[in-house]
Amino acid sequence: MKVTYPIVDILRSFTGALSNCVNVIFPIAILTLICTA
Repeated sequence: MKVTYPIVDILRSFTGALSNCVNVIFPIAILTLICTA
């Protein structure tokens, strides 16, 4: 019998979404800094 912890699943999906946002926003921010410099 497997016990699932919803909080762990929420944290895992949240960190996954956060890393995806960082992977998208980080290069855009760097490009913006380079273009405006």
